[in-house]
Amino acid sequence: MYRTLFSISALQQQQLETKVTSLQTDIQTLQTKKEAIQRPLKLYEELKFDGFDQRALENLAYTCRKYNRNMKEVLEAVKTYEDLAQIQEKAIEADDKRQHEETRFKEIKEKRAHLQATLDMCDTLLNRFNYSVIAIQELHEIAKNMVSR
Repeated sequence: MYRTLFSISALQQQQLETKVTSLQTDIQTLQTKKEAIQRPLKLYEELKFDGFDQRALENLAYTCRKYNRNMKEVLEAVKTYEDLAQIQEKAIEADDKRQHEETRFKEIKEKRAHLQATLDMCDTLLNRFNYSVIAIQELHEIAKNMVSR
């Protein structure tokens, strides 16, 4: 009797091994399903963190239906708008820089205004009367000599 309590028949052992194998297969299947569920769940959590909650997804679906577009096209339109917004931002920056440079140019021009008459005279001598630089230098020497007498 002692022997029959702790011993199992070959049939029972076969049934237990079959049951263990079946349970191992079930465990493997459940782990595969768990992994398959975890990837979308992780993506959902990331999207939720970025603001894609139920309301945002409903708005996205509404926009898709409103414009007869799929989600990829709507998101591509958003990206295009973002690119245009960046271009506009850079254009504003460039315009600000241009205005700054124009202001600097006017300030420099005002600081050098007292030289304008001299520059105009040189321009007239060089371009209108076709004097050479050497001729202008000789005129300058003659004028110096006349002043010093």
